[in-house]
Amino acid sequence: MHQRNKRETDGIHATLSEEQIRLLDKIDFPWTPRRHRLQTAWNAKYQELTDFYEEHGHVRMKRGTSLYWWTVVQRRKRAGIQQYVPLTMEQIRLLDKINFTWNPKEDKQERLRAMWQAKYRHLAEFYNKHGHLKVKYGSGLYTWMANQRQRRVGKGNLATLTDEQVRLLDEVGFSWAPTGGPHETAWHTKYRELANFYKQHGHTNVTAPGSLYTWTVNQRRRQIGKGDCVPLNDEQIRLLDDIGFPWAQKA
Repeated sequence: MHQRNKRETDGIHATLSEEQIRLLDKIDFPWTPRRHRLQTAWNAKYQELTDFYEEHGHVRMKRGTSLYWWTVVQRRKRAGIQQYVPLTMEQIRLLDKINFTWNPKEDKQERLRAMWQAKYRHLAEFYNKHGHLKVKYGSGLYTWMANQRQRRVGKGNLATLTDEQVRLLDEVGFSWAPTGGPHETAWHTKYRELANFYKQHGHTNVTAPGSLYTWTVNQRRRQIGKGDCVPLNDEQIRLLDDIGFPWAQKA
């Protein structure tokens, strides 16, 4: 098609000479209207986001990617931040169609609530099956239970439990008593060392002089309440029994 005719069909007034058109083409003059170019670019990114949604089932992508920053801009545009061109109703409709998250903070909170509910159901199932909550030390559920105790007292960087969460945990006989603080942490460190010894040797009768040997001797003393040692609690005794700890020292 003739250059002038082409410009006419694109809505450009046919007042340019061939030489003027040639000179403008030479410097890559954008003949297509800016609004049309922006819409084309938006459609391309939207298609990319749609492909991501169809593959992953959500639109939460890795931070720092070009698509991630595009989604950030869409939220700013809908919020009416001054330097951004507002989204059209059609663009909003298209983004809603693929469950676009307009408020990531609320979305994250909802996902955290869902994760909590899943763990709670796991705990409730354990309770219904066993009649107690003495879960295996070191398991994911054990760690989750420890986190709930910290959350109730507002310890660390964990979000505080809601009244409803506390009520649900109370319903399954959840023990809020902490497992002991620094001394308990030290105890579990040594217990893990003994558990590793058991995995390596098939028994827990430590005889070689050293800190682990001394610790096992102290556990026997604590179990019978000998000397000034703090007695073992039921959980500690159960954990030692789980790895076949010999309460009567063998020669």
